[in-house]
Amino acid sequence: MQKHEAKFTTIFKHYLEHARHESGAWEVKHISDKEGRFDFKDLQDHQIEALRAVKHAPLFAYKIPDDGLQKPFDVFTLRRASACVVLAFEHPREYTTYIMDIDVYISMRDAIMRDTHKVSAREGTLETFAIALGVKGKGFEVVSLPKKGAKG
Repeated sequence: MQKHEAKFTTIFKHYLEHARHESGAWEVKHISDKEGRFDFKDLQDHQIEALRAVKHAPLFAYKIPDDGLQKPFDVFTLRRASACVVLAFEHPREYTTYIMDIDVYISMRDAIMRDTHKVSAREGTLETFAIALGVKGKGFEVVSLPKKGAKG
């Protein structure tokens, strides 16, 4: 799973550089075609809290761990920046990518758990809940990103 997520993260990084042009924090979750479901427990509490701090705290500072690898710098800060959860559903030729503001993600997670009594959702369910919550286009978007080398 880590290998697939790392591959998609590189594709998503290029999307950010060419299409978004904004500062932010992005937590990527890769969902393979075989699984087809996202488990809301996969986003850990510490990740949710960090994303909320990036968006809502006056200043979020993070020290990049000293792990012996080459890194661009030691510390970075974000001031009330975008904070999103990115769900990448893998298909044979592309990724259907759901980009959700952290507050939208929390609302959607709570609504799905309340309405279905489940902690996971299929790909199509996410868009249905976004429409029902009135957040589609307001902190919730769907982007199709091609796999590198996929033939159309």
